[in-house]
Amino acid sequence: MMKRIFFPLGILSVFGFLAVSFFYRTREPDTLEATGNISHSPVPVNVTLVGYTNLPQALTIPAIIRAHQNGNLISELAGRVEQLIVTEGDQVRAGDTLLALDQALYRVELEKTRGDFFKALTEFISELQLTNEQNAKEWDTYLNQALQKPVLPPLPNFLSQSKLMSLVRYDLHNHYAAVKQAEQKLKQCVITAPFGGVVSDIQVFPGAGVSPGTVLLKLTDLSRMRVEIDVLETDLPYIHPGTPFQFVDSPADTFYVEAILPEIDPQTRCGKAIAVIPNENMRYKDGQKAIVKLVKRVYFNRLVVPRSAILTRNDRDLVFVVKSGIAKWQYVSTGVGNTDLIEILEGVSVGDTVVTGRHYSLAHDVPVDVIMETPKLSP
Repeated sequence: MMKRIFFPLGILSVFGFLAVSFFYRTREPDTLEATGNISHSPVPVNVTLVGYTNLPQALTIPAIIRAHQNGNLISELAGRVEQLIVTEGDQVRAGDTLLALDQALYRVELEKTRGDFFKALTEFISELQLTNEQNAKEWDTYLNQALQKPVLPPLPNFLSQSKLMSLVRYDLHNHYAAVKQAEQKLKQCVITAPFGGVVSDIQVFPGAGVSPGTVLLKLTDLSRMRVEIDVLETDLPYIHPGTPFQFVDSPADTFYVEAILPEIDPQTRCGKAIAVIPNENMRYKDGQKAIVKLVKRVYFNRLVVPRSAILTRNDRDLVFVVKSGIAKWQYVSTGVGNTDLIEILEGVSVGDTVVTGRHYSLAHDVPVDVIMETPKLSP
C-alpha cells in the first residue's frame, strides 16, 4: 500500500521541478534581474560592435560561362591534307599555322592565270607604244614590277579616255581578277588561326581528303569569358549595366554586368544579364556552370548587426548586449537584411557590444568572457 502512495508522489515531484525550472528560464529579463545571478564562471562568447554600414541585398542565381569567341574552322577548298601541325589541346596565337592542304593544283592554276594576264598586258602595252600613248611608259614600269612579285599589285589607273576600250578589248580586268582569285585559293591552302585559342575536336588527319565546307577543327578563345546570368523578370528591373556580382566559389573577385538582353524566355520567365570577364589562368571553361551573387539593391547607412546575433525567445527577436562583462537580454526590432547582416530599428545603439556566438543557451545577467571579437562594422 505504501509503494502505491509514494510512486505517484514521486512523479508529481519530478513534474513540479521541471515546471519551476521552465518558469525561471522563460521569465522576462526584469524578473530575472530581481532574482540575481546564480552563475559562478563566465561563459565564453563571441562579440561584435553595433555600427552603421551599407547593406547590400543580393540574388544568388545560376549562370553559364561561355568562351567569348569560338568556332569551327572549315575548309574553303577541295584537296588533301598535307600537314597537320597542331594536336588537341594546343594553345595557338592568331596567325599561327594549323594545317596545310596540298598546293600543287592551285600553284598550276595560279601560274596559268598569271601567264594569261601578262600576255594580255604585254599586248596592251605594245598597242600603247605603237600609238604613242602618253602613259605607255608608266604601264611598262608596272609590267616589270609585277613580273618580279609573287602577288600582283593593283592595276594602274592612269590611262587616257581614248584607250579605255583597248583595256576592255584585251580583257585585262578579268585576267587580273582570275589571278587574284588563284592567289586567294593558294593562300587558303594554309589554314591559320583567326584568333588565339585552344585547339580541340580535330576532324582530319594527314592524307585525308576534304571538300569546301568540311569541318577541320575547333578553336576556342579562353582568354575572356562571357557570363550569362538568368534573372527572373520580377528582379530584372533592379539589374542594370554596372551592377556588381561575384562568383560564390571565388567571392574575392568582383565583376560588373555589361548588358541586359531584351528578351524574356517564355518558359523560365527569365532574362539574361551579360558580362565579359578576364580568364588569364584559364580557370573557366566553355559551357561551365556557376553560381553568382548579384547585387539587387543597396540600403545605405543602416544600423546593423550580424544575423548570428539575433535570437528568438517568446516569439520576439532579441540580442545579448555585453555591459561590464555581463550579458543583458535585450529585445530588438529588425528591418531589412541579407544573408549576413540585419538592420536594427530599435533596441540597441551604435557602439553597443552584442554577442554573436556561443549564446544559444545563454541567460540574462550571466557573466561572459569575450574570447574573440569579429570585425567591427563601419561606424
